[in-house]
Amino acid sequence: MGTAVKICGLMNEKVLPVIREMKPEYAGFVFAPSRRRVSVATARELIAQLPSETVPVGVFMNETVAAMDAAGRQAGLKILQLHGSESAETCARLRREGWLVWKAFPITSLDDLKNLHRYEVDGYLVDAAGIGGAGGTGKSFPWQWLVGVPLPKPLILAGGLRPDNVRQALEEVAPTVVDVSSGVEIRGEKSPRQIGIFIRKVRNTHDE
Repeated sequence: MGTAVKICGLMNEKVLPVIREMKPEYAGFVFAPSRRRVSVATARELIAQLPSETVPVGVFMNETVAAMDAAGRQAGLKILQLHGSESAETCARLRREGWLVWKAFPITSLDDLKNLHRYEVDGYLVDAAGIGGAGGTGKSFPWQWLVGVPLPKPLILAGGLRPDNVRQALEEVAPTVVDVSSGVEIRGEKSPRQIGIFIRKVRNTHDE
């Protein structure tokens, strides 16, 4: 099985036709502070229109377990992705509530990779660190840092991915999932064409 694709930061119905056509494995909805932030009601409406093959993921940052659990159930999420300074215990509590949990780790040096092993979660997302240490910058870190390092899986690679460099990422890192948002946008808006190109690049790499 090849690397899966997550298209993150869906906000409106404009991209739903290409999502239904291409069927990425995951679709992300941002509930954390961001220009891509959506309400629970909007997420619920969009999730109801996803193809059955596409798993909805909610992105949160430093929310309470109760708030994430409530939002997730109301929106119809399947996975909670935590992008803040959430503790291993917070992740464990969500999992006890029945959630699949992905924890994001902003990477500034090789030492940051040691943090992954402190968490028992269902996915480990590595991203470039921005102001304040959080990810979601649209920039990449040196992917070679991941080569030869024993990391827990599933590994989700985010940060700076675009149609023109995702093949390199697949070859260097071989992640379980590639996670893209700004890399498939034009002037700050999701581009159906760029989404289609990105997904085809990933799938064609594995077919060769």
